Amino acid sequence: MIVMDLKELQAKFELKELVDTFSTLSDTKSVYEQTLLFTENSLIEVYMDGKKTFELHGRKEIENAFTPFLAPFKNVYHQGGQQTITELTETTAKGTAYCLVVLVDEENGKKRITKHGVVYNDEFVKVDGKWYFEKRISNFVWTTVDLV
Repeated sequence: MIVMDLKELQAKFELKELVDTFSTLSDTKSVYEQTLLFTENSLIEVYMDGKKTFELHGRKEIENAFTPFLAPFKNVYHQGGQQTITELTETTAKGTAYCLVVLVDEENGKKRITKHGVVYNDEFVKVDGKWYFEKRISNFVWTTVDLV
């Protein structure tokens, strides 16, 4: 039988809320607010099909990359899946989260729907009672594109 204390349950709830808030802010293209979920010196690494495509250091680089990336899409949807916290202390945590990312734009007058299966490997830090992303490795495992 698994027994968790209230502090552990609260931390896991807060970490899930952080991951979900990241997704919700992506969907509304609220990039500046999204950057505030990261520490000042955070790191994002992005992999496509197992190959590292880029990395971002700190809030400003994240904002400067995410803003133009999201701009052309008419709709952005993140459907969060399971999240597992693999390490947890009072001020640090590590976890894995799964997400289906759907991006909708147009190509030659047709709606283009791009779907990504993403696995996030996250490292978190708690500062002044609040959890932040310290490091996020985004693994885009698969992608499909449909024109409708």
